[in-house]
Amino acid sequence: MRGTALDSIFLVVTIFVITMSLAFSLYSVGQINDAIETELTAIGAPAESLALFSDVDEAKTAFGNTFLVLVFGLMAATLVFSYMVRHNRLFLVFAFLILIVALIVAVILKTAWDAAVNALPALALQIPRATWFFSHLTEIIMVWGILNLLAMYKGATAPEGM
Repeated sequence: MRGTALDSIFLVVTIFVITMSLAFSLYSVGQINDAIETELTAIGAPAESLALFSDVDEAKTAFGNTFLVLVFGLMAATLVFSYMVRHNRLFLVFAFLILIVALIVAVILKTAWDAAVNALPALALQIPRATWFFSHLTEIIMVWGILNLLAMYKGATAPEGM
């Protein structure tokens, strides 16, 4: 996060990579957890041993909340840095063009998320908020991008001599 227009593309890709990592790791941990719990039940393990596996559901909730903090924290940080970094207003034109590229990237990543969820429906259950986020990704990036452009405009300096 340097407060530049390229942060819009960086933000979308970073959120996608982290979401996919979280979702696949939660899915894998859930599968391993279920297999171990089934084996322990089959060999007649005590109830205290089986109770340890209920904490995995709490961890999934914590990861879901972490996803929200990460997404909106990155967006807020980018807005603040866009305002704080001084630049020429001429760069707003380039920032708008980069926002258009970020929207195209957002559509591609939304399609990739939908394909992953269609291939593995249990993936959507790992982070339910991510499914909502990616279904509205283009709208979120558009609103965030306009706010980012406004922050850049407000924080920009006028060229010398004007």
